[in-house]
Amino acid sequence: MSVKYDESDIDEFYYEEEIKKKPSRTLEQVLPCVIKKLREGREWRIIDLCEECRSSESTVRRLIKGLQEAGLVTWENRRVRWNEAEVERGYRIKHSRKLISNILKGTPKYEKLLENKYFLQHLETGYPELYEAYKELRELQRNTYKKICEFREFVKKLVKNRGFEVVNRRDNAKGRKVYETITDLPLKLLRDRESVEIFVPRGTSEVVCSGYGYIISSDPEMKGEIEALIKKIIENEEIQRIYTDIEGMKQEEEKLRQYLRRELEKLVQRVEHLRPLEGKCDLCRE
Repeated sequence: MSVKYDESDIDEFYYEEEIKKKPSRTLEQVLPCVIKKLREGREWRIIDLCEECRSSESTVRRLIKGLQEAGLVTWENRRVRWNEAEVERGYRIKHSRKLISNILKGTPKYEKLLENKYFLQHLETGYPELYEAYKELRELQRNTYKKICEFREFVKKLVKNRGFEVVNRRDNAKGRKVYETITDLPLKLLRDRESVEIFVPRGTSEVVCSGYGYIISSDPEMKGEIEALIKKIIENEEIQRIYTDIEGMKQEEEKLRQYLRRELEKLVQRVEHLRPLEGKCDLCRE
């Protein structure tokens, strides 16, 4: 039977005929007493609960039946016991669903789960294989970023070797000066396998790469030399080797992302079907 309530729901446990009137002794005294006795950990007979809680057998039976329907007690062989495991499971289901819904907010972007420290704690303590895949992805992302930085630095070196200076956008790139955007442009051109087309938009003095909008210089007279410079950069063997490494690393990243996305989707679906998250997080109660 699916768990409908956990401990936080006990205060809401009442019957329809009692909603319309002032809380009776059944709710104020008998129910708390019955629950207290059951939570002592032993099995109880109905008649013993009646005596302990000073209530009629019909009242106690009615309360026990309701608690049983809520999954809070087990009633077998004329004995009643508190179902601690089911109560805990009910709490864990509620916690799991709330955690996931607060992160995803109704979107299917399962990768967002990996940005939440509490979900990652569940992953680390309950799903070691998935957590290792997540750590591998993060390490690969760091290494890819380092490789891209290496690519940019080598572009700068090639630019300087050909007598140009790389400046930031706040400066005026005239003569043999080019903006820092030139360090990203070869990566895009190699990725898209595009040829270099440099032009100067009408009414401006900006030297721009067609298709990307990257402003390379503010000196139209340098258009031809800049185009030749970029062609030399993307033809460089070391640049092509670094680019190949970057693409290989990105492909590995994508494989890991796809794997994690599939597994996270399955995990979310299990929680939606009342299977709580494994492991623990700092939000879980002790």
